[in-house]
Amino acid sequence: MDRDSMNPDFDTIRIQEKIAYLEQNVAELSSVMYEQQKQMDRLSRMLEYLTEKLGAIQETGTDAIPSEKPPHY
Repeated sequence: MDRDSMNPDFDTIRIQEKIAYLEQNVAELSSVMYEQQKQMDRLSRMLEYLTEKLGAIQETGTDAIPSEKPPHY
């Protein structure tokens, strides 16, 4: 074996460092995207629930929501 094959040159080392950095960033971004997707799913379910709840309130009429001020005012 010659000496050059045992010692990678500077450019090769820099490329390997950049690849390692990019792999770490991709893993971090993937984790963040996964958490955001879970949060969006929860918010979608909550929005669906609240939309149904509002529809039910609207169907019962305006009498279901009192229009007078609470006693502490």
